[in-house]
Amino acid sequence: NTGLLDPGRVENERRLALDYYGRVREIQPGNPQVAEAMGRILLFLNQPEQALTILEAEARRHEATASTIAMYLECLYRLHRFAAVRDLAREHWDRIAEAGLPSEVLEAANLWAGGTAEYTLEGGGVP
Repeated sequence: NTGLLDPGRVENERRLALDYYGRVREIQPGNPQVAEAMGRILLFLNQPEQALTILEAEARRHEATASTIAMYLECLYRLHRFAAVRDLAREHWDRIAEAGLPSEVLEAANLWAGGTAEYTLEGGGVP
């Protein structure tokens, strides 16, 4: 028994967690933490279309967290909806830039938002 090192068990545990989060979502439909957790699990399970459905309303809210926006961008990217990736990265650039996300995420978001690689290397955001 390898426990959580067993890939099959990891997937089963994620699906179980998704089921529990779904129950919580029925009780608290507007809870952003539940939507974010469900989106993250669905991305791990390689189900970006379902993750997109759950994250979309939350990512469009003015108060959306940068991590929710980043996951939503990942869904759009995986689904090859590149125009939507550009639009969302531009729309939320200020929040993304200030969120303390890893530099790789910031660099990618900067380029999608219309910035340049040189500008990113200089430590700036979208000009």
